[in-house]
Order: sequence, then C-alpha cells, then structure tokens
Amino acid sequence: SDANPPHLVTEYIDGPTLHDYVARNGALASSNAKALAIGTAAALIAVHDAGIIHRDLKPQNVMLSRHGPRVIDFGIARSLAATTRLTQAGQRVGAPAYMSPEQINDHVLSPATDVFSWAGVMVYATTGHLPFGSSDATIYAIFYKILDGEPNLSGVPHDLRGIIENAFSKDPQARPTARQLLSSITGVSAIGDASAVADAAIIKGGGRRAKDVSALEDRVKSRLGADRSRKLDDELRDEGLRDAVSLSMPTSADGFTAATVMQWM
Repeated sequence: SDANPPHLVTEYIDGPTLHDYVARNGALASSNAKALAIGTAAALIAVHDAGIIHRDLKPQNVMLSRHGPRVIDFGIARSLAATTRLTQAGQRVGAPAYMSPEQINDHVLSPATDVFSWAGVMVYATTGHLPFGSSDATIYAIFYKILDGEPNLSGVPHDLRGIIENAFSKDPQARPTARQLLSSITGVSAIGDASAVADAAIIKGGGRRAKDVSALEDRVKSRLGADRSRKLDDELRDEGLRDAVSLSMPTSADGFTAATVMQWM
C-alpha cells in the first residue's frame, strides 16, 4: 500500500479455470472430480473459518493448478460480521446458474450459500452441464428451477451424488457445513485443519429471451413479491444479465499448457 501506485501481489496460477477446462475437454474423470471436491471443500472451510462468505463460487472462480484447485475472486465476498444480505448499493449479484435460493430471495446469507454453490460447481465439473436448467435457458427459467425444481444430477459419480444432493437442500440449515462436506468425501470423521487434508489455497485475486414476459418469470416474480422482483431486475440489469441472450458456455478455450492439461486428464 506504500507503493506508487499501490498494488497487490498475488500467486500466479499456471492453469485454466474449471469452466474453461470442462468446456474444452469435457467432464473431469472420477478421480480428478474427487480431488476437486476435496480441494474446494477445504477452501470453503478456510474461508468460513476466517468469518467470510464467498458468495460467488462458480466454475470460473476455480483454477486448476499443478498443485490442486484454487478458489479465487473474492470481489463480492462479505464478512459474517457484516450485513449478509445479497446486495447493497453498487454491489453485484453472483452467477445466476450457481446462486442459492436465499440469494435469489434476498434473504440473510450464511456459509450455507457457498455450500449450495459448491454443489453446482461439482455438477458442472462431473457432467459438463448446468445444475439447474440448460445452457440456453433464460435467467428466470434458471431461477424458477433453483427455487422450485430439482437439480439435474444425471452423470454425477455415484460416490459424490448423495453428498452433492444434500448440499442442494432448499433449506440452508439442512445443508452440511463445508467441514461436514470434507468429512463425507474423505471418510475422515473429524476434520480439524483442512490444509492437512487437502492442498487448497485461497487467494484474492444460445438461447434467446422471449419477447413477452415468460410464464416462468411471472411465477418467480409472484413468489418473490413486487419489491424484490424490481430489485432483482435492477441487479441483473447492472450486471448486463437482465436481457442476456443466454447462459451458454463457450465451445473452446485458449491458454492451456500441456503440463497443466496432463494434470487433469
């Protein structure tokens, strides 16, 4: 902070994001999926133990390095001691496809919101598809699925399916904690220091919209109420998502090194 200009030095991660890797290579192999589950759960333990909620966990914020997965981008993270609702003036929403029900409803958030998003990340990692809806679905179709539908777990490995399913509970209090996630994945009954279990680093670091308001959008807005619906529309518009043409994923990605790809084959 004493430098001119002030700057922040962070770890350089030589690897792709989980989003880009899966878009290019397909779903992770079972052994790598388990390593990812362990690494990201351990990361959430460290985040939550520090009194922080990430609030925007998604495949784009998980880097695949030679030393394991790294969780990045704490741009909308909030202290547990601070106001933990989704948005305040000037703040952005998380990625719609990985938002928890309480984020959509603008309820008070807890670490359980990151657990819900973790489950969505694991579905994408193990299957290549979104947890709720399809890649060409409209924003409100995704929200409707998150609020009232069930996640698409087709293709999720059997050994992770039950864990992920529990993490998708609509009730935040019914979800496992990050420490319980790691315990379930590893079979270790008592998880103390997560770094002893996994090398997980925490760093700062097309469909089309219908011309008329869809029936799903009406149902979501009816459930949320007029005030929350207007606020959510404003948040999505601020992020350039209100009239987004799709949530589709890219078909290719650049910037992979041969060594990094080999680590995740």
